[in-house]
Amino acid sequence: MAWNISSAVLLQSATTIRTNYCIFFKPDGSKMYSVTLGSQFVQEYDLSTPWDISTISYLQELNVTAEIDSGQGIFFKPDGLKMYILDTFFAFYEFHEYDLSVAWDVTSAAFLQSSPTKLGYYRSGLFFKPDGLKVYFFNTETTTGVASIFEYDLSVAWDVTSAAFLQTYVIASGVGGVYPSSVFFKPDGKKMYTVIYISGVSLKTHEYNLSTPWDISTAVDYSNIEVSHLMLAFNDDGSKLYSAEHNGQAIDEYDLAAILDTPFPLSIELFESKEYSIITATANEYGVAGSNSPEYSIEVSEQAGG
Repeated sequence: MAWNISSAVLLQSATTIRTNYCIFFKPDGSKMYSVTLGSQFVQEYDLSTPWDISTISYLQELNVTAEIDSGQGIFFKPDGLKMYILDTFFAFYEFHEYDLSVAWDVTSAAFLQSSPTKLGYYRSGLFFKPDGLKVYFFNTETTTGVASIFEYDLSVAWDVTSAAFLQTYVIASGVGGVYPSSVFFKPDGKKMYTVIYISGVSLKTHEYNLSTPWDISTAVDYSNIEVSHLMLAFNDDGSKLYSAEHNGQAIDEYDLAAILDTPFPLSIELFESKEYSIITATANEYGVAGSNSPEYSIEVSEQAGG
């Protein structure tokens, strides 16, 4: 089921030519971008079949060493004319903004400006609201052991210098060896996804429901699954999940399988022992038809002679 990680089924794997710190897919699935370990290059890959990682091929790269200490998040404006990279490890800036003279072509990128704020020790993951008025990323304080998602408002859309801190959502507190990495949102802002590694314990992707879209203070941890890698992305309709190896080259592609099809043949007994047939069933985003959720709908018809 789209956007439901509990339905994820591993489909295939691929490798990139360099080790990755973070990944991003072009909205149509025809390109993937990553920031590499150590050398700080932004890699651009083509996918000859959109969203199919078995068709991935290296195209070109951009050297961002002049601005980046350790890039732990990458994001593009939906039109491909701006690129953002999250920096970490005692850098004086949180994220950097680049202009692209040719949309989606990293070799055309020119550094524009940075967000002049210093936080904590370890920052990772980067995600912008589709209108460019909010930005989210992880921050981990080594002295307190608090790992949190930070939410910033941008008074000028897509302008990182206009970012102002709004609030945090604590993922883990007082626990040593907690390494959150990716943060991703469903396009309507009603779901949030993270990847969290707890040293020696688990590596999991978490799915959260937000009762108020884009407001992380309303997030509730809904479900989680074990994954192999630290970096996370989805395709445009939420039917595929991608898990990429942090400080490695592997990328896994998962199908988020449909849990039910409609219509389907099934008979049930309802009311006064009459026999009814389900002719359509609609599941909401939280699971399958047949639960007690009021958001499910099942249309029934009485069978002849029932």
